[in-house]
Amino acid sequence: MSERTLGYAIELENKDSLLLNGIKPRTLFKSFQDNFPAWNPKADPSPLVNIVDQGQVGSCQGQSLAKCFQICFYLATGRVLNFSAMCGYIIAQQYDGIRGDQGSTLSGGQKVATVHGMCLEKFWPYTGQYDRRIKTDRFPFMLKSAQPTNDPDEIREALALGLPVQTGVAWNRQLDQEVVTAYDGRNNQGGHSTLLWQGKNINSWGTSWCQDGMSDWSSALDDIVTWPGNTFVIYAPDEMSMPELTPIQTYGE
Repeated sequence: MSERTLGYAIELENKDSLLLNGIKPRTLFKSFQDNFPAWNPKADPSPLVNIVDQGQVGSCQGQSLAKCFQICFYLATGRVLNFSAMCGYIIAQQYDGIRGDQGSTLSGGQKVATVHGMCLEKFWPYTGQYDRRIKTDRFPFMLKSAQPTNDPDEIREALALGLPVQTGVAWNRQLDQEVVTAYDGRNNQGGHSTLLWQGKNINSWGTSWCQDGMSDWSSALDDIVTWPGNTFVIYAPDEMSMPELTPIQTYGE
């Protein structure tokens, strides 16, 4: 995997922005329990997430954010939709002030989720090549998000409730091959973003990676959730921000 372009721009992460724009985890948990009590806690991740190989585009943050949307839409509606990883990536870069295949941050992705909105994959498809277009469209699908947290108990509580947790992890040779592989990135900087859900670490390196693109929870993932420099965002759906399909038909090219 050493030829992969960096994806998570850890050196540009704005944790102050994440804190300001988030909802405290306890508030998020209560809202979820009150509004979505009947979802299936044994749901299989495989049909609910669209595993795409990010290739050389550096889009791991956008990939994992799109999967968060797919899961949350399912939790809110019981239906499955594919959301646009390219939207989650390019719009996050616009908030980050990044251009090119240099990745994006979780704070940029959080603004996509809570301010800008996300569109469906069919309106902004992932081609495997960097998309240099600047888009200003506002999209109607949004999520409530939690503060970033490094508290393993909060992360596990969110996962036990069935909420997806987006990760922003530093490349580190001590991490298990089933998490990021032994790669330091360019000049020992950079990182990778994945998604934790249903006891799985869901990656963006295609279905040939590990077990159809995801790995089981392992001691390495325990290391990830306790690593001081890593960042996590817990996402949850809100019924009012997950509209029916009719409004989104006006979006796209």
